[in-house]
Amino acid sequence: MIKLKKLSNGLKIFYLGQLGSPKRIYLTLFIKCGSLFEKSSEFGFSHLIEHLLINRRYDNFNNLSDFLKFIDVDYEAFVGKEYSSFLFDIPVKVLDKFNNFLQEFFSFSPSSNKLKIEKRVVVEEIKLMLEKNQKEFFYSIRDREIFGNHPLSNNFYGEKKSIQQATIKKIVDFFYRHYQPENMVFGLIGNWKAVDKFLNNLQKINFVNAGLKKIIKFPTIRSISKKRIIEVRNKNFNRGHFIYTFLYRDLLKKDYVLMPLIQLLIEKELFRKLREEFGLVYHIESNFYTYASCLISILDFYTSCQVTKTKEVLKLIPAIIKNFNFDEKIFYQTKKILIDSITADPFDLLEYYSGWLLYNRSVFDPEQTQRLIEKIKFQEFRRYFQEKIIKHRESLILVGKPS
Repeated sequence: MIKLKKLSNGLKIFYLGQLGSPKRIYLTLFIKCGSLFEKSSEFGFSHLIEHLLINRRYDNFNNLSDFLKFIDVDYEAFVGKEYSSFLFDIPVKVLDKFNNFLQEFFSFSPSSNKLKIEKRVVVEEIKLMLEKNQKEFFYSIRDREIFGNHPLSNNFYGEKKSIQQATIKKIVDFFYRHYQPENMVFGLIGNWKAVDKFLNNLQKINFVNAGLKKIIKFPTIRSISKKRIIEVRNKNFNRGHFIYTFLYRDLLKKDYVLMPLIQLLIEKELFRKLREEFGLVYHIESNFYTYASCLISILDFYTSCQVTKTKEVLKLIPAIIKNFNFDEKIFYQTKKILIDSITADPFDLLEYYSGWLLYNRSVFDPEQTQRLIEKIKFQEFRRYFQEKIIKHRESLILVGKPS
């Protein structure tokens, strides 16, 4: 059962009990800091701050990785459109040292030399990911086509111009605007005695009082028609590329629960034909975004092929989706996989709750979500699948070819 707590310094905490090893604590930190919140002059600042946090000196170590490795803490860092996140797997025996690290983590004052170095690194990443990585480049085009001038069209890597013009003052101001208690959620799994001690230390963290006070007013997301097919030519493409995208807006409570089931079913069954019969590698992704007071979702099917097979695959993918069918046995097998996955990994569970608490995306908490998945019946889901995939009107096909 989830325990929610707000500390005296404003930090929001949730605790999920003891899972995994009793000798370790699993911690997630989610912050409303991503490309969605960046002005044009700040594109990439969330990404740059992640670099500066990870590569600053800690306790006489050159960077965060070296320090955490020394105290046997595993970590992951991520920046996306809606949030930045840090995940830590911490031995209980080094909790005091980790607490000291967190105190320093929120004191952000990068040197001009470190900023200069990390700006060069981020600019190179932008070049590699958006100019050389064909898949990432293709997804950035998809975002522009769907979202237009909406902030969700921003890629989280950033833009070369805004990164190069970043100054110490701009970056520090951006950090203290976002890395505030009202914009954060801490999630914890582990031995309660150790967690309780950890919470007492979290209360001692002081924050510069400058929260994210403005609510962003979004432009309208553009509509996309059922037959919209766009061809993209680029000199860096050496293969044909396809993204078949479904856009859903004004989602209801059951959509938040059932869209991941659709994604898993499609991943498990629908495109198996692409792999087994045509030798195509594919990627399926489902993303939820908080849009004003409602929820939108994007469901993507991505694949690439030899350029000579472009026309064949363009006909093949819509036909496979239109004619897809599944039986009751496959449905219940897929449903069990999804239910098991919700509680299988501590970090997955923490991430699920963090998104729910940070953006209040669902009227259900994750435990209620699991129960709703368990209750859904085969015929009900078949009708839902027909509505969301076969009959859905807002879809977009992007075709990429060499120029």
